[in-house]
Amino acid sequence: MQAIKKYYKGATLAVMIIAVGFAVGCDWTTGGSGFSSSRVDVNFSGTYNGNLGGGRAVENTSGGPIVRMVISQQGDAIEVLDNNGSVYRGRIGSVSVVTVPSDDERRGADGQVEGGVFEAGTQLAQAQVSWSGQDNVAARQVEFTGNISVVAVTQIDGTITESGRSDISEGRTETERVDGNRVTVTITEVINVGGALEETEIVIVRDINTGEELSRTTETRRVSSSRSEYILSPQNTQYHLQGTWVEAGGVVAGVSALAAGSAGRIGVEDSGTAATTPAN
Repeated sequence: MQAIKKYYKGATLAVMIIAVGFAVGCDWTTGGSGFSSSRVDVNFSGTYNGNLGGGRAVENTSGGPIVRMVISQQGDAIEVLDNNGSVYRGRIGSVSVVTVPSDDERRGADGQVEGGVFEAGTQLAQAQVSWSGQDNVAARQVEFTGNISVVAVTQIDGTITESGRSDISEGRTETERVDGNRVTVTITEVINVGGALEETEIVIVRDINTGEELSRTTETRRVSSSRSEYILSPQNTQYHLQGTWVEAGGVVAGVSALAAGSAGRIGVEDSGTAATTPAN
């Protein structure tokens, strides 16, 4: 698998994120603003090979070169074994989403609505990680802090599903109701926005004799939700470990190592929103 080094693309995302892992994976929940939510299933276990000069994973040490680290993750606990046989233990933090798909939806060759895409080179998600232990070759205690990123190495296409009220569909209706000298016109329009149905209701009150508009109220609400699924695999994703390696009484060095991704998924869901324009 080709190394992804500085070929990252990203955009800040204000989302709620729920990271629900596999039997051996990540399981954290945090909240945020907005109407979108993302669910990430990922496990960072793997063999991380050096991405620095000379194939090193750690830029410099007081002992033998560290060119490879094997990370094993159990929940939020990790164990790290380097190529020299030294073992380190630590924790991995909550996973945060970095980007959303480039398009909320697209249409396939058959005209069906499909999910958006993550382009090659996109940084999808990341988690903070730290560990400590004895480098037996350097004979020094080590503290490491950094993060692991999930990066797309090929384009990842999503599939979209929709759920919501079964008694509503796209279209426009208009009704009138007369009450004394007033007539109330109600216009209801349902459209597809990003794979979800959005209903707008406009209520107009007019004087029945002069036709003068007395008031107008507009309310928009989501009546269905859409969810896009993006399947992750060793063929389309890669993990990038980065951080700082600190020896007690020794060197301080940078860390950069790459590992093939693993089976997982990202789900992006529109959970609904509403907006109202008050009467005049």
